[in-house]
Amino acid sequence: MDLEKFHLVTRLAYQAAHYKDREAIRYWEEGQWRPMSWTVFYDKIQELSKALLHHKVGVQEKVGIFAPNSPQWTMVDMAAAHLRACAVPIYATNTADQAAYIINNAGIRILFVGEKEQYEKVVQIKEQCPGLQCVILFNETLLDKEDTFVLPLSQFLRTGQGEEYEQLLKERVAQRNMQDIYTIIYTSGTTGNPKGVLIDYENVAYQFINHDDRLAVVEGNVSLSFLPLSHVYERMWVAYVLHKGVINCYLDDTNRVAEVLKEVRPHYMCVVPRLLEKIYTKIYENVEKQSVLKRLVFATATRIAKIQLGRKKKGKKPSFLLQKAYNVADRVVFQKLKAALGGNIQMIPCGGALLEPSIGRFFRAIGVNVT
Repeated sequence: MDLEKFHLVTRLAYQAAHYKDREAIRYWEEGQWRPMSWTVFYDKIQELSKALLHHKVGVQEKVGIFAPNSPQWTMVDMAAAHLRACAVPIYATNTADQAAYIINNAGIRILFVGEKEQYEKVVQIKEQCPGLQCVILFNETLLDKEDTFVLPLSQFLRTGQGEEYEQLLKERVAQRNMQDIYTIIYTSGTTGNPKGVLIDYENVAYQFINHDDRLAVVEGNVSLSFLPLSHVYERMWVAYVLHKGVINCYLDDTNRVAEVLKEVRPHYMCVVPRLLEKIYTKIYENVEKQSVLKRLVFATATRIAKIQLGRKKKGKKPSFLLQKAYNVADRVVFQKLKAALGGNIQMIPCGGALLEPSIGRFFRAIGVNVT
């Protein structure tokens, strides 16, 4: 198998050329969801790549990202990949000292920061990080005009506008290989200093191949990204949905998940078990408040769904009557439950901890594939 065609940079170039003006991502700005086409998304990655070349980013040099989820987060990640550099994420909620440790341990010279919380921490620790030479701020409205240590993103991008960087970028992309380190993911450090885990492009390629074999992910569908991109789980999922041509929606405020589900109506989203546990508990709390008749309808519907799920797991086709009963249960009960998840949800990858098996069975029974 030719793994190179599954290289992340190869896949991005293909998608941009193939999809062009079709929507690649969606982001929240000024009170509304805004789309961005594949052409614009890819062009912005190229701009970042050339600006990084102006700042002499070398092969396998570590480029830091200290920010909440945003399109810019992924753009920097992919720009580093184009240069054979290595993106190193720092959790947006890390303390100043934790961030300083990763910056120094990884040898980060160039760091991208997102919002006020991260900006203030970087200003606080700059004396602790002698190797840190350039800091770029995504949210330019926060910048102290007297701060010469931090560059606004727009100013940083202007530095890569020379034609020489176009050729340098082509040369660097042509040199890519599967053994390059794509990223270093640091552990949480709860039992000591964080440890960096190296992930190369071969690893990413095999994840793409294995997911393609196992998951029915459809191009043009929508995925909601709200778990931290600094965690390998969400990071690899976003890479995968871009590989598949799925529209990725960025959410940086997890308190808004419930309302955003109804706005973007995703087909997929990565979650941790705690979220499914909350939804499950909320469903049953609401059922308990209903009349005896409605509680009976719910209990009957879920019993039918679990019988149907059990037959499917054994490879047995549901009987005509069972299928008819399930269709009624779906129309009367389950579609209302799924409406709270946006109405389109097809699959929910769940990880990071153990999910209570009965909760997983419940969601699969009502037609939400929890993997």
